[in-house]
Amino acid sequence: PQSSKREVPPHIGRPDYADDPNGFPLSEQKLRGSTNIKCLSDEEIEGMKVACKLAREVLDAGVAVAGVGVTTDEVDRV
Repeated sequence: PQSSKREVPPHIGRPDYADDPNGFPLSEQKLRGSTNIKCLSDEEIEGMKVACKLAREVLDAGVAVAGVGVTTDEVDRV
């Protein structure tokens, strides 16, 4: 059985492809073929490190409970 669709709270930013009916990432397509490289500030680099560390922790927590017979709803609860 499929559980009901969960909504993302409005205070969480949405990527452009989330609102495209085909999931098309317009922002990425605009950059395709560009030779510009964005240099991050020290503050942006620190923010990226924090985000990556959090992502790693979330993935590790999900993998720890994942297994045969475990539903995605159960993984989401972690």
